[in-house]
Amino acid sequence: MIRCYPEQLVITSGATQALSLVAKLLLTKGDEVCIEDPVTHEIQTIFQQPGASLYPVPVDEFGIMTDMLPSNKNPKFIFVTPSHQFPLGGTLPIQRRIQLIHYAREAGAYIVEDDYDSEFRYAGPPVSSLQGLEPERVIYIGTFSKILSPALRIGYLILPQDLIHRCRELKWFHDLHSPTLEQLTLAMFIKEGHLEQHIRKMKRVYRKRRETLIHCLNDSFPKKLKIFGDSTGLHLVAAFDNVQFSDSMLHKLEESHLRVYPVEKHAINKGRHRNKIILGYSNLSPDEIKEGIRRLTICV
Repeated sequence: MIRCYPEQLVITSGATQALSLVAKLLLTKGDEVCIEDPVTHEIQTIFQQPGASLYPVPVDEFGIMTDMLPSNKNPKFIFVTPSHQFPLGGTLPIQRRIQLIHYAREAGAYIVEDDYDSEFRYAGPPVSSLQGLEPERVIYIGTFSKILSPALRIGYLILPQDLIHRCRELKWFHDLHSPTLEQLTLAMFIKEGHLEQHIRKMKRVYRKRRETLIHCLNDSFPKKLKIFGDSTGLHLVAAFDNVQFSDSMLHKLEESHLRVYPVEKHAINKGRHRNKIILGYSNLSPDEIKEGIRRLTICV
């Protein structure tokens, strides 16, 4: 659930531009940001560009560990992906959401909520957004690229009232505005109910691929791995017992025409996630998934 008025909405060219606008809006040299660890390397780079320093907060299977937020810092904001943490895939429980909001209030900080993959939830009830719980403290980021197509560069920001004017100015100087024709087409697509139908259809498709991947992993590696983050989104994480995804292991997999993405690549503090890989399934058929896990079985 989102709570906002139309004037709080700023359309962007995807989530990347939304994140860049937030960085330019709130950060200057010497500022600090609390950020999930691990988190995608691109986001780390965006927040470091204005000269800010990152304070990594560990993530477990449920998301950011709110009891590890620093008591001696005054961050400009805390960045989180509470619906489906990237890369570990956890969904932040309500207790931690409340703790996070309380921390932000005490620190005088904003929360930047990247609503990553929330539309594709396969287990459990829908989860309320942080923005719906604290609309004047949370900057909400969404995108249609994951839902519809990466080629559709339309995202959006929902801003607290005190940031709207400055963010609109930044957007104007950045690229004047996002393409109008695409926005009007998308608006009609949503109004006529096609987006809802598309999400329902794709959830069925992705659910089948997800189930195929989970079955193949459990069948090929019985009692040798743990799966994280499979209840939502378009990827899951597999953590293997007694396996390290080193450069030599990744090279071995590449020689078998198999590319996997280690979680460790996205870690700020290295060393905690060497046995974990990210497995996406959205663009693979069930047969391709089966073949990929067969090749993985040979190498690991």
